[in-house]
Amino acid sequence: MRRTTASTSAGLTWCCRRNRPGFGIRAMAIIGRLSFDGNEILARTVLEQMLEASVRHAVDPRGLFTAPGIALGWCGGAHDLGASPIGTSDHLNIRAVADSQLTNAGELRASLEREGHHFHTRTDAELVAHAYDRWGSRAFERLRGPFACAVWDERNRVLVLARDHVGIRPLHFALLQGHGVVFASDMRALLQDPGVMREWCPDGIDAYLALGYIPAPLTAYRRISKLEPAHFLIVDGRRLHVEEYWDLPVPSAGTAPHDVAWAVKGALKASVRRELKDHKSAALLYSGGTASCALLFAADSRAGVPITVDVDQDPSELARSDAAAAHLGRVRELETITRPMSSLVEELTAMSGEPVGDPSAVMQFAVCTAAAKYGEVALSGHGAAALWAPCARRRRLLSHLALAHRHDSAAVKDAYRLWDGEHRRCIYTRGFGWEVRDANPFVHHLERYASRAGCNAVDRTLYVDVRTCLPDNTLAIAELAASAAGLSLRYPFLDRQMVELAMATPASLKQRGRIWMHALRRLLAPQLPPRLLPSALRQPPRHTWLPAALTMLVPKMLLGPRFDGRGIVSRPALRQLWNEHLSSRADHSRRLWALVMLEFWFRNFIDGDAAAEPLEYAVLLKAA
Repeated sequence: MRRTTASTSAGLTWCCRRNRPGFGIRAMAIIGRLSFDGNEILARTVLEQMLEASVRHAVDPRGLFTAPGIALGWCGGAHDLGASPIGTSDHLNIRAVADSQLTNAGELRASLEREGHHFHTRTDAELVAHAYDRWGSRAFERLRGPFACAVWDERNRVLVLARDHVGIRPLHFALLQGHGVVFASDMRALLQDPGVMREWCPDGIDAYLALGYIPAPLTAYRRISKLEPAHFLIVDGRRLHVEEYWDLPVPSAGTAPHDVAWAVKGALKASVRRELKDHKSAALLYSGGTASCALLFAADSRAGVPITVDVDQDPSELARSDAAAAHLGRVRELETITRPMSSLVEELTAMSGEPVGDPSAVMQFAVCTAAAKYGEVALSGHGAAALWAPCARRRRLLSHLALAHRHDSAAVKDAYRLWDGEHRRCIYTRGFGWEVRDANPFVHHLERYASRAGCNAVDRTLYVDVRTCLPDNTLAIAELAASAAGLSLRYPFLDRQMVELAMATPASLKQRGRIWMHALRRLLAPQLPPRLLPSALRQPPRHTWLPAALTMLVPKMLLGPRFDGRGIVSRPALRQLWNEHLSSRADHSRRLWALVMLEFWFRNFIDGDAAAEPLEYAVLLKAA
């Protein structure tokens, strides 16, 4: 039987329902609105609609605080019954909501208690409220683990939004034409506010087609912005101020390879312990690659079952990874994808507020769905490649820099593009091309690259990746896939200590020749015989399902009048692109899939009528 507890007080309501068996932990979400008119009574119906758009199931707990001119809301995830999800300070002058999994909550709480603070719950939201009451905006640099939070300082009538150091948790906000600010961790919630129009952003779409994702602070919407990782936003009166509270360290010269391997071993084991301290067990996403093998070695038996999902993997590689797990004292479980491709794509596109151009997102969703059967929480190796493996894109950048006549800016653009600028602009309609004529999708990459002028080219590109592609693409996809599957992922490689260790390690110790993740392989070398070690070369993803899906979807979705009416891509240029792909003169799979996902996004979030036209999903089912 489901137990429900509800409580109300002046301006505060919350409802906590015990999770039904089998539903697991859902991702949390926060919402809120600040009016520049401090006496305005905010429409409660709109706020409740924002919460409803954020929850995955009707049983998710939720809470809402309202006062003249301000509202804070929270929903989802596991929550202590009877405890308000709205955190307050001792004097009730600070209120906070948090979508978080703080790994140093105990230490921070104990420190604040020694200074005289009194806690009534064990929630992160209450901890954030007390931390802000004590340290102000400097509190955020003390938090460890994923978080997106909002703090309301009632005495000074100041709203503060903050996001974790790497950008695991998303946070979006919109300025309501001089009337106020609305924010939400789930972009779909913002679209419930009537002041946030469903207007798509040409610069955001141009960036998506250039990179395959939309870099912060841009979004696919004109009125909505992303808060960047390791930043906080202060809304004081009608003034908005964004500030960075933390940055990655620069590499340390003179680091010895043995010292790095020893430090990685200790830091990774400590990170896994912190991630699992509140959980009796957790699954482990085990691909058999270098990062997941290192994670399996670092995790004790509480990490539960290592799970491999057969996603177009070579049988010999599956056998090797199984033997490697056994050598490390674990029994690997092998799962297969049982859901049709059509339902995976349909559910994933419906949950994402922005287009998702990477085909691996569909496979990650399938992996998370399979892992959710083994537990509510799973350890993941996401982030290890960005931190420890200078990849092909960075090698391509170095080759460009080696040419004396190439400028750094041109090289950076070539390294990060999905489409080069000339090719991309050639497929645009004349009207769209004119609209984005001054847009530069690479401006944030160039700024980050220039900020590390004292480092070598590889370390600079690693820094760019961790500050851009990692939060805006890699982690955005991982969190989307996990949330859609009802799974809570933990990222030991993205623990603050691990991130700082990785970025302080020179690139020369991370890759030797073509051997990537060299530092992590040194960690594994004493644990596994050479025949069981993962491949020393990066294995590109195989998407064997993609050609058939494109054959079915492109004519129906991209070559029809509906996509043509968007006014973005020229029909003759698109037909030429498709003909080149069909004749094998060029492989445009990633570009065509990005366009297909763009059209799915338009139908779901701009037109709002995807459910009325199930034909494309039926076509995709045949392709699967």
